[in-house]
Parts: sequence; structure tokens; C-alpha cells
Amino acid sequence: MKIHPCVTYQLRRSFFNLRFILFIVFVILETKTYGQKKQVITGTVKDMEKNPIPVASVELLTLNSNQLIQQVTTDSLGIFLLYSFTPDSVFVRINSLGYATFQSAPFKISADENYAMGDISLKHSKITLDEVEVSVTPPQVIQKADRTVVNLDGNVLTSGSNMLEIMSRLPGVFVDKDGNITFNSKTNILITINGKQTYMEPGDLATYLKGQPAENLKNVELFSNPPASYDATGTGGVINLNLKNGGNGGLNGSVTAGTRYNGGWSYTSAANLNYKTGKWQTRLGLSRNDYFHTEDMEIYKEFNETAVSQRSLFSQDIDWDVRTKTFLLDAAFDYTIKDGHRVGISYQLSDENRKDFRNAITDIEEVGGPATREHAVIDDVSPGTRHAVDVFYVGDLDTLGSNISADFVYIHSDKDFRSLLTVPQTIGSAVLPDGSLETLNPVLYKVYGGQGLYVFKLN
Repeated sequence: MKIHPCVTYQLRRSFFNLRFILFIVFVILETKTYGQKKQVITGTVKDMEKNPIPVASVELLTLNSNQLIQQVTTDSLGIFLLYSFTPDSVFVRINSLGYATFQSAPFKISADENYAMGDISLKHSKITLDEVEVSVTPPQVIQKADRTVVNLDGNVLTSGSNMLEIMSRLPGVFVDKDGNITFNSKTNILITINGKQTYMEPGDLATYLKGQPAENLKNVELFSNPPASYDATGTGGVINLNLKNGGNGGLNGSVTAGTRYNGGWSYTSAANLNYKTGKWQTRLGLSRNDYFHTEDMEIYKEFNETAVSQRSLFSQDIDWDVRTKTFLLDAAFDYTIKDGHRVGISYQLSDENRKDFRNAITDIEEVGGPATREHAVIDDVSPGTRHAVDVFYVGDLDTLGSNISADFVYIHSDKDFRSLLTVPQTIGSAVLPDGSLETLNPVLYKVYGGQGLYVFKLN
């Protein structure tokens, strides 16, 4: 296709006019931009101690309309750099977490100069909170190199329970109905309280633990292989009960009460009072408990005589009721000589009265002999009172755990045991001999003991 020469001339002229117009617009824009030469604003943000504040927010705003012109952040040295294109008055606003907002006085920058603000000091902000609640829940079980620690402070399982019941729930610990404690199937264990030996017989210890509310426990430490510093009687393991302290100061206490039914009603009640002022700390605890439980046992044995093709039968039915009443008074006085050094004296009075009533019926069918039935009633009563006085001193030698301690105890225990076996005269049509047998076994003992311990720990 051919294009007429006139048309070609017109296209070239139009293209030339377009380039000329674009050139004029470019010149105008360059002239306007040159007239709006940008000014540089610099400064350094620091705290009151002259330390630089990095990542602070720096804003440049117009004074009249409060319009944001530019926003930057400070570098690692606290330095910022802003550009201003307006001839109007401006101001700088600076914000940083933990510091009060800074706002400069208004200023105007001339066309041919920059503006240096120098060092700008921010003040620490003062924030007042109405209430702050911090809740920290420690792990329930902590496994350390030489022991297992069970935290009980605030544990829901301690509510309404005594210390002996809590002991039966510890890993590897078993408590029978008489209060005897075994640890990892071993009976030669040592029970300590706040790291100190109790010098209690198993029955006395059970009475003491029954009379102590579980809420008084902070944690329990279980030693399968106890350190050499513990008494040799704890070769099977050591269970250390750490009690809560009396608080930071003032008067505080608690009262607990509960009941349960297990074939009969049981009652528990306890009150604890702590008072701390200055270097003195006093603790007083009282508890009164009435425990009842019943057991029904059925025993059946069959013996076969192969030679005569006959058998012997042994059948026994036992109803066993146990009621235990305990009273415990626990008082202590501590005096802090100086930081880490304390002396104190404690006194315990425990009283227990246990009654066991057993009603047993036994049927026996022997080979070649008549069938017989025996009936026996056993009534056991075991009251007992225990007094214990403990004087101690504890001194911390360094922050590593080195310490020195001395402990002196006196224990007086007076117990009585009476058992009455009665055989009724008749049961149904069977006639049995009438009779009874009474056994008396009073026990009185006194213990004087003391020990000193020096523990040195290397860094």
C-alpha cells in the first residue's frame, strides 16, 4: 500500500509537536521541583542516662493541619533523618515503648539550610496499674538426681485430708490400716519433718500425721538412696515432709473440719495459728479427730484326706470395728539471731485412744469327728500419751548450702494395752464352756537424744 506524500508530511509534523509539548512539560516540572528543594532534619534520641534508644518512632508533622509528612525509626545509635518539602512551620514527635512522648517546639526551615535537632532525651514513663495478678503453678512432680519432689502447695488433693492420707497417695508409698508406712516395699525407712528426725515410733508417727491437716504441707521429698547425712535407720529410704512457714509477718491461721462415713461416722477438726513479728515466730496447732472403719472378713478352707476320701472344712466369719480418737497439740517458738541463723524450741503433746472390737464365728468339720462351732469376742483398748520437746539451732554458712545444725530432744511416752477375750456360753443349740481371758501390757519409755551436723558443699 502506498501513502500519499501529504499524509506523510502531516504525521511527521504531529510527532514533532508532541515531542515539543513533552519537552515544555518536563522543563516546567523540573523548575517546580527545583523551587521545592527538600531540607534535611537530623537528631539523636537518647534516654536520661545518655544511652541511645534504637527503633524509636519519629514523626514530622505540619503545625497548622497536624498532617503527617514523614515517619521514620531511629537506627542502632538512636540517629534519625527526615526530609521536609514544605515552607510551613513543622514539629517533631517521638514515641518509644517505656518512655514518655516527646514533642518539639514548632520550627520553620529556610530553603537553603538543613536543621539539626541535636540530642533529644526521653524520660521514662510512669505507669500505675490498679492491680497485677501473677499466677505461677510449679510442676506437681520434680525428678532430681537424688530425690523425687512432690509439690502439694495449692494441690486440690490436700483439701480435707490429713498428712497420713496424703502419704498413701505418694509414688511408691503404701500405708496400711494401722498406719505403718512402707516405701518401695521397704519398711526400714526414716520419716523427717523439715529435714529433722522425729524420733517417733510407728504408732506415734501415725497419730501425729493423722492429726496434721494436709494443707500445712508445702512439698514431700522422697529419697530412694538417701545421702550419708541421714540417720542409718533410713537405709530403706527417707521421706522428708516440708511444712509451710508462718508467712511474711503478722498473724495468720486456718481452721479445717470434715466428716466421712465408712460403716460409721468419722470426724476431723484442726486449727493452726502463726504469728511473726521482727525476729520472733510462734506456731500453735490443735487437732481433734475421731476415725472409724469396719471390716467384714470371710475365710473358707477345705482340706482333702486322700487316704480316706474325706475332707475337713474350716469356715470363719469376722466382723471387725476400729475406732481411734486422737488429740494433738503442736507449739513452736523460733528466734532469728541474724540472717540464716535460728534457734528454737518446740513441744508436742499427742493423745490416742484406740478401740478394736472383733466378733468371730468359726465352724470346723474334721475328718472322723463332730462338727463344732466356736464364738469369740475380742475387745482391745490401747490408750497412750506422748510428750516431746525439741531444742534446735540452724546456721547457714554460705549461699551454696553449707550449714551447721544442732538438735536435742526429750521424749516421754506412756501407753497402755488391754485385751479382753470372751467366749459366750451358747450359740444356738451348741453349749460351749464359759470363760474370758484378759491381757494387760503397759509400756513406758523415755528418750534422750541429740545430734550435731556440719554440711560443707563445694562450688
